[in-house]
Amino acid sequence: MAPSINVQSNYKDRNNNKGQNTPKTKSVLGKSIGKPTGYKNTPEIPEQVEIRVTGKLPRWLSGVLYRSGTGKFNIPLPDGSMYHIQHPFDGLSLVHRFEFSGSSNTVKYNSRYTAKGVEKRIVERDNTVLFFGPDPCKTVFDKISSFFHHITGMGKMRARQEADPTSEIINVAVTPNFPLPKGDRFDSLSDQGLVVKTDANMVQVLDEVTLAPKKIFTYTDYAPGLNGQLSAAHHQQDPVTGETVNFVVELGPVVQFRAFSVSASGVTTQFEPISQNLADPRATLKAAYAHSFSMTEKYIIIPNYPYWFSYNGMATIWHGSVYESFYWDGTKPTLYQVLDRRTKKHVATYQADAYFAFHTVNAWDEVDEDGDDVIVFDVCAYDSPDIISASFGLGKADEADATNNVKKSMDIERSATAKGHRAWKARKAKKNRRASINFKKDGPFKPFDEKTSYMNQTQEHAPGLDKPPIRPSEVRRYRLENVTKVALAQADKSGVYNKYRHPHADYIIVAEDVELPRIDPRREQRPYRYVWGVCNSVYGKSYANASSTGLVTGIVKADLKLGPSATLKWDKPGCSCSEPIFIPNPSSEQEDVGVILSIVNMTGDGKGRKDSCFLLVLNARDLTEIAKADIGKYNASTFHGSFMDANGNSISVN
Repeated sequence: MAPSINVQSNYKDRNNNKGQNTPKTKSVLGKSIGKPTGYKNTPEIPEQVEIRVTGKLPRWLSGVLYRSGTGKFNIPLPDGSMYHIQHPFDGLSLVHRFEFSGSSNTVKYNSRYTAKGVEKRIVERDNTVLFFGPDPCKTVFDKISSFFHHITGMGKMRARQEADPTSEIINVAVTPNFPLPKGDRFDSLSDQGLVVKTDANMVQVLDEVTLAPKKIFTYTDYAPGLNGQLSAAHHQQDPVTGETVNFVVELGPVVQFRAFSVSASGVTTQFEPISQNLADPRATLKAAYAHSFSMTEKYIIIPNYPYWFSYNGMATIWHGSVYESFYWDGTKPTLYQVLDRRTKKHVATYQADAYFAFHTVNAWDEVDEDGDDVIVFDVCAYDSPDIISASFGLGKADEADATNNVKKSMDIERSATAKGHRAWKARKAKKNRRASINFKKDGPFKPFDEKTSYMNQTQEHAPGLDKPPIRPSEVRRYRLENVTKVALAQADKSGVYNKYRHPHADYIIVAEDVELPRIDPRREQRPYRYVWGVCNSVYGKSYANASSTGLVTGIVKADLKLGPSATLKWDKPGCSCSEPIFIPNPSSEQEDVGVILSIVNMTGDGKGRKDSCFLLVLNARDLTEIAKADIGKYNASTFHGSFMDANGNSISVN
């Protein structure tokens, strides 16, 4: 068996400024650009190596797992100072590749930095680099200068991307077999390829084996009308037709959401732009942040959470930061914009109580007793976008001043969490304004009342916490009723269908404490029973409150039929799990027969245990450990992953 990789010491030597031609002067040596954050660099392993496997892989498990994430947060500058990236979403991209052979019980591994051009831009003090989090360098003068260069230099961005496919931070969702644009610029590429996507309108193409970046393109390369600045990092793919669907958001005085599909043969079709709230056409449509969306066989559902870009996106250019340009208005509704996949038209807008979500889970069509369409979709929901602030703890090592008090703070938080949760449950049981459910008939799902928001339950929170604890995400099941009648009402001005003009979307809670959800891909666009995700670890602070001392998560399997009593977890001391990817056993049609793959980070304890990470293989049915493969003596922060089989077929794609 091959040894695990230990390259951390060499990596430190490569990155501690030894051998720099620029002399280090006393005045700058050791100084930082931005506050040290606790995020650590992760080494790349560009040459494929075999990593040690403990346990026995299933013989049928053969193929390639790709994972995208971050690799570099601390960048040495020529003057001897260190530039510290401030938000975990902004770490310079690192893509991982695991090649499985169940028959030989082996795993081969390689990884690669895919944003070396961004590192060069930072070293050269390019003030047009856009981050999700704050840029520590920008003074007011820098912001004025950056704003000017962004407005006047948009054409240069395309040229820079064409010259250097590593010149942007693209690190969120990695997808094999993604349809690539056609044309002279793409003659050297195949019709499909391995890509990495983000929330901006840009896609990076990688070599499927070496992971070397080959090209950056935008969705404008499919069709000139798709020229929005933003997009969803998570596209949708129809399991029957093979269509790939996404949307772009055009910022500016008039905000538009432009959905499109690319057929299996490579033909691009644009949908009618979404430019208004059909339930209230007089209301101005604002630029809302949407990381993902839902799709059924008949419809596309794009959420507009009341979490907006200030000044329709211009504030992002001013700050050089997405995070600093957001604002939230919890008094406004969430909108669901519905597009008909058959007519390509924007047919309806539904309203729901204000909430926020990163990730959708699944969606499907139903028909009511009158023969009208009903859209059902599940989403991992939060009462507010406070999780964005808490996300500063993703992948962070404990800060020195927090380490000594971590147990105390954990006890305080758990006490406050338990108190708040009891109050939340009590109020929820007392009053349910929106939904009424027969629990004996409909199962142990819980209706929700906006007044029972967890954030409203802890007016007096424990000392030492900046805010009341954030309740972890819950899987909400929304129903958009009477789709045909609503579409007629919102299109008709006569008032005949006025009853359906302002529809409200209600929901039930089908699971709690689930984030980064994955399901059996064979259940997409139809009812399903199981969802796997990450959850709070009993050995660390809640992932929803980890902004100061780091993130610790376990793996959860939620049974949406039996409810919380049937929930299973894998949770070990010192371990923090990444998104769990379900790979179905090809010889079984059962929904939970297969394996779960997750990268697990183990943090050093100061008593001899060092940072390390390994690839965990679990039995998907009962979350028992089957095998693990040691990656290295460091932590690896990843967001999402996809798996394709040994024949190159996409099996589980994010």
